[in-house]
Amino acid sequence: MMLCNNAYFTTSGFVGDSTEAALLACVRDIGEIEDLSECERMDEKPFSSATKYMITVNNTPENGREVYLKGAPEVVFAFCDRMMIGEQAVELNDENRRWFSQTLNDMASMGERCLGLAYQTVEEDAAPEHGCVFMGIAGMLDPPRPEVPDALSKCHGAGIRVFMLTGGYGLTAKTIAEEIGLLSDGGRAVQGDELSAVDDETLSQVLETNQLVFARISPTQKLQIVKALQKNGEVVTVTGDGVNDSPALKNADMGVAMGIMGTDVAKEASNMVLMDDNFATIVAAVEEGRTIFENIKKFIAYVLISNIPQILPFIAFVLLDIPLPLTVVLILAIDLGTDFVPALGLGAEKPETDVVHKPPRSRSERLLTRNLLA
Repeated sequence: MMLCNNAYFTTSGFVGDSTEAALLACVRDIGEIEDLSECERMDEKPFSSATKYMITVNNTPENGREVYLKGAPEVVFAFCDRMMIGEQAVELNDENRRWFSQTLNDMASMGERCLGLAYQTVEEDAAPEHGCVFMGIAGMLDPPRPEVPDALSKCHGAGIRVFMLTGGYGLTAKTIAEEIGLLSDGGRAVQGDELSAVDDETLSQVLETNQLVFARISPTQKLQIVKALQKNGEVVTVTGDGVNDSPALKNADMGVAMGIMGTDVAKEASNMVLMDDNFATIVAAVEEGRTIFENIKKFIAYVLISNIPQILPFIAFVLLDIPLPLTVVLILAIDLGTDFVPALGLGAEKPETDVVHKPPRSRSERLLTRNLLA
């Protein structure tokens, strides 16, 4: 947990990935981290969303070179032919495999993010293909912010569909989605391998479901989902914080990167950076945007209604030779006295109570419409 890890603690907190920092915090509670400082790292295979595991080769004082492996539990378990039980490594059998599946499902059903851990003693620096010893499963809780359920409820009321796309374990994603109100009885959880087996037409039909969770998906599949939604005529916003999110962020109609945990690559690929990493802020921005749009329309309508009656006497003066009833100075005084302050008031008007309960407007809708002019 410590040696197959690139995070480290500082006096003010930690530097690196929060998941790896959680592992370090667990190690710190178990024993002295300094005891492992002599285990020099000889080689590393970084974690990637494609492989879903990380490998390091370390030189240990007691056992020589050892390979340490952490990643998606089912991926790590596939590297192993033995399991550590107590102080002894025993051959894997059906009972061990049932224990693994049951334990992983039990932890995931509580919303825990799980990592599998394994090791192997090697003669060379080469990464293992098999023959590892499975050490166990580490579970972490990353509870959703308390304001997220209310924000999701507002999204649903505003006609905005929200999908979860994650590389995490399916049962964990489904549990969290149900906890925050993203997934109910009518929803559906789709695994990455299921997504690989469907064509574009079938995917378009799947995306018509209002509640969806996609788990164990790759960056390529995230981009595939974005393009399929756009092909269906949807306006797509994607949120993300990692390098692997950048293709989807770049191709979405609106890419939103996380300002605190987001990588520089994700921020560069996005149209907007969320400074507090809070999903609820996006809902507030949608409400503010709709309010601004409606207020501009009100302002335009007010200006048209007030200025047309003022210009009619001048038109009558020019065309019909009717005496001019209002001088230019008087018109300016009327404009300053009756237009300026009310127009400012319309521009700063508070949101209407139902602004987030209206369906999204068409992307082709304009400020000046026939109904407004009429």
